Amino acid sequence: MIPEEHYLKQELDRLIRSDVSVFEFLQSGSLDGIWYWDLESPDHEWMSPAFWQTLGYDPDDKPHLASAWTDLIDPEDLAVAQENFERHCADPGHPYDQVVRYRHHDGSTVWVRCRGIAIRDEAGKPVRMLGAHTDLTAQKRAEEQLLQSEAFLEAIFDAIQDGICVLDKDMKIVRLNQAMRNWYPHESKMVGRQCFSVFHGRNEICTVCPTTRSMKSGQLEVDEVPITRPDGTRGTLELFAFPMLDDQGLISGVVEYVRDVTEQKHAEALLREREELYRSLFENNTTVMLLIDPADGSLVDANPSATTFYGHSRAKLRTMKVTDLNDLSPEEVKEKMRQAQDGARGSFSFHHQLADGTVREVEVYSGPITVQGRPLLCSIIHDISERRTAEREREELIAGLQQALSEVKTLRGFIPICSSCKKIRDDSGYWNQIEIYISQRSEAEFSHSMCPDCIKQYYPGLKLE
Repeated sequence: MIPEEHYLKQELDRLIRSDVSVFEFLQSGSLDGIWYWDLESPDHEWMSPAFWQTLGYDPDDKPHLASAWTDLIDPEDLAVAQENFERHCADPGHPYDQVVRYRHHDGSTVWVRCRGIAIRDEAGKPVRMLGAHTDLTAQKRAEEQLLQSEAFLEAIFDAIQDGICVLDKDMKIVRLNQAMRNWYPHESKMVGRQCFSVFHGRNEICTVCPTTRSMKSGQLEVDEVPITRPDGTRGTLELFAFPMLDDQGLISGVVEYVRDVTEQKHAEALLREREELYRSLFENNTTVMLLIDPADGSLVDANPSATTFYGHSRAKLRTMKVTDLNDLSPEEVKEKMRQAQDGARGSFSFHHQLADGTVREVEVYSGPITVQGRPLLCSIIHDISERRTAEREREELIAGLQQALSEVKTLRGFIPICSSCKKIRDDSGYWNQIEIYISQRSEAEFSHSMCPDCIKQYYPGLKLE
């Protein structure tokens, strides 16, 4: 039994047959064009104005011929439409429905969904074809943009050198980037498997797992996990687990962001060793050492030997500036620090004042170093007060000796002297009194007198007490 049509549909059918405006409204308001094709005269096909307007043409300029649109359709799509048409004519159950591309009047591409139904005679032979057009250009362009965006995001996803892995609630891998694949090249199939099986070869969830913690807490969780590479070497990964929420705000999975921090860990260990070595050299050194900020001359640190030498506590020294120790002006001290920082000069002589007011002469060796990224000057201080005193005493002695020597004229060589009268012969052959000869060759002066023996000889009658 055929069900009776609804009275409203019957009424609409009568309106369409009696009122042309109703049909025009339906075909212009709900479609992007309809067409009616005479299969017995295939050249003749009526196309509604909306179709040509969709393609950017004036409907009055286009004849109602099949050739008018076959010149505009993409050849590959025309072949698909022709195949569907033949199959639909042979089998009414096969739909004539496909999306085809047309060339717009401005040269761009227009995507149109073309649907149709064969009108058959009493014998079932197709004699007419009724069809409808729907403009899908905006949708197709949006799809293309989406595909381009997805391709762009995929390129970024794979270009990131850190690993990214998306897991579902069952810890199964949904998606991962190229970096993760590079870390585990021995695992050919990873998507769909549980992460602890793929990455750690385990049959159960890892003991240290920030991902499971993130699923429970609903917050970012961070931890370090081990990695064993295909060559057997071990490393360390830093794993950030971000929970993913669905439309109801429930956790649907986790995004893992993974960084290989193996080299960083090695560098940190080396840095710690160096810091320990530096600290040992600084703390245990018997030489006075100061760390100075070249920007303002503040004392950043002082070793125990410095506290002993200066008589200030370490805490006190850290509140002082190098100008508090030095007798030079701040400008002079700043210039010395600049020279040390530039490496133009390595050693300087200063006068440093101790806590008790004593002033000591010091020799300072300064050079630039970097401590935890901060540029500083490392100054090694030697107390040279006693050495300077000794040097000054030596210099005074040498000066005195030089002064004494400058006041003495020395007679050297053989001196021809008369064995009788004691006159001396000079270089010219003249005989001179001994007093004259010596006075001319030295700064000595003579005063005459007689020795006791000569008095007895020449003045025998003179009695001397």
